[in-house]
Amino acid sequence: MLHWLAPTSGSLMVLAALLDVYLTALYARSGSAIVSEKLVPLTWRFYRALSRAIPRLRSQILAAAGPTSLVLVIGIWVTMLMVGFSLIVWPALGSAITASNAPDADRLFRRALLQWRRADDRRQR
Repeated sequence: MLHWLAPTSGSLMVLAALLDVYLTALYARSGSAIVSEKLVPLTWRFYRALSRAIPRLRSQILAAAGPTSLVLVIGIWVTMLMVGFSLIVWPALGSAITASNAPDADRLFRRALLQWRRADDRRQR
């Protein structure tokens, strides 16, 4: 019935993630972003409240706020991209996108894996 809703919302999510990456990392002077502009201050407030609760570890706690914010923002971007692309592909699963039943798929996979291992062994020597 609403088979267009998932791909549309997935496309919007992917666009929002890519726009946030652009505004945050590539065009940082704009001062506007979608996700990171809200997430980073929340992370800072949490760490500031935690440092007030444990004053003897204040500097160590506050020093962890920046790296935590960075990891959270990148994690949110990756999650938005994964969920967005999954929503785009989801309605086509089973009809337009199907598993290959090639009779030699196992043999080809093992051959590719074996060649990869040989190349890896040569690099280690």
